[in-house]
Amino acid sequence: MHAKDDVVVVTGALERLAQSCCVLLRENGKSADVAVVSAMPKEAFEGVKNPRDVRATELVYPNENTLGMLRDAGVGLLNCDDDVATKDALARATCVIFAEETPKRLRLRVEETMARVDKGEAPRLRRVVLLSRIGVERRDVDPWKYMNRKTFRGGAPLDDAWAAEEAIRTRAAKDVNAGGKADGFTFTIVRTGELRGNGPTSVVYGDYALTLVDNAFDVRMQDIDVEKGDTFGNDFTKRLSAA
Repeated sequence: MHAKDDVVVVTGALERLAQSCCVLLRENGKSADVAVVSAMPKEAFEGVKNPRDVRATELVYPNENTLGMLRDAGVGLLNCDDDVATKDALARATCVIFAEETPKRLRLRVEETMARVDKGEAPRLRRVVLLSRIGVERRDVDPWKYMNRKTFRGGAPLDDAWAAEEAIRTRAAKDVNAGGKADGFTFTIVRTGELRGNGPTSVVYGDYALTLVDNAFDVRMQDIDVEKGDTFGNDFTKRLSAA
């Protein structure tokens, strides 16, 4: 299969890590012929009442600039809450990159997609990439145990990230050639530290100092160290480097 036949679906594209993946795939010469599809929830496409003018009758679209940035980069847009559109995208997909920044959303998206793969809805899928979290193998010891408590950032984030990994490992290990299911896929799991850097989008936080920190992390000369296993500390990971 040639690169021009490849379709890469990137989930979590309402967030900057996935957006970085999409944009860098389009900028990379090796993937220039690949079709890239950014998957995001329906809220990305919906308008809301103008919060600054209660009398306004026209809706405003908070994510309009993000969608425009992805379109300008040559990235396709997918409402992943649209069942028909999702089935069509998965039917064409040769690779899926799971890039949700919130582990709970990551787990739900992975489990939902693996269930669709089980139903034979991804017949061309041969590659999966999961952006997981450092510390999943140490989540029962300090300081990871403290970070993984059920009251932290939506509840047990490392448990959710580990469950997402397990869903992919378990599905990839099945005898997928039986029952007309999809061909087997290979997978890579990349565990990141706390994410930094605005990536391809322009973000202004209420906390000006945090904005400056994230902008500083976008310096191109910064590198990323990669080694097998889960041995790093809790360092920051630049979004562009992870992508």
